[in-house]
Amino acid sequence: MERSEILTLLPGVFQQTLATEDVEESGNSVLLLLIDIMSFLHADIDKQLTTVEDYFNPCRTPHNEFVDYLGRWMDLDRLWNNKSSSDLFVKHELIAQDCLQELITSAAYLSQWRGTNKGLCHFLNIATGSNSITIQENINNKGERQSFHFLVLIPDNRKQQLKLIKTIIEQEKPVYISYEIKLLAD
Repeated sequence: MERSEILTLLPGVFQQTLATEDVEESGNSVLLLLIDIMSFLHADIDKQLTTVEDYFNPCRTPHNEFVDYLGRWMDLDRLWNNKSSSDLFVKHELIAQDCLQELITSAAYLSQWRGTNKGLCHFLNIATGSNSITIQENINNKGERQSFHFLVLIPDNRKQQLKLIKTIIEQEKPVYISYEIKLLAD
């Protein structure tokens, strides 16, 4: 905050005093020295405030640990962490950093479609970094019709992420729906 900006914020009595004494040109006023100190102290804060939105954008935040924190805000830590942990910045191996950033960015969309085939499929594809996970509704692994059931088709190259996939399905599917997972050869 510059000296001129601070001067406009001063009470009228101080502004009148500065105007009548013509101290701005001499620079010998205690009030002007205090204003200069205030200006100096606000300089770093002003700089930080101009880029504060970067901290809340998971793709631009300057610290990777803050992405984990944003994930907690979106309740995504349930995928890699038990709620009893007191450590705010948990190191997780289940979700890649870029996938977590995309999940945070898509959190509102995913929340809107929660409990649907579209939402679950989108969630799984983002979290695993894949684009080929599909869901077939009302069919089982044998190809027979089965009500309130779905089959999740996963490429074989995502086998190492089965724990994450099962966790997401269990948390995102409606309670009354059963499911099976089928690995597809590449």
